[in-house]
Amino acid sequence: MKEELGCTAIEYLMKFRITIAKKQLGFTDVPIKDIANMVGFKTVQHFNRIFKEITGTTPAEFRKSAVQKRKDEIK
Repeated sequence: MKEELGCTAIEYLMKFRITIAKKQLGFTDVPIKDIANMVGFKTVQHFNRIFKEITGTTPAEFRKSAVQKRKDEIK
């Protein structure tokens, strides 16, 4: 898998989970702890750490930015 995709199976899984979480954060008002659980993280702390590693921002900051971006598009 590393040769084909350039990442391990665990890295791929984490990136996939974060992709799903980003969609939930950007388009729903589901609490972050529920999204973390929904995408397969046992703790919010672990979710926050992995999310920030992959995206460079926290889930809360990502949601705030996504909501603001949608509001700006409406104007």
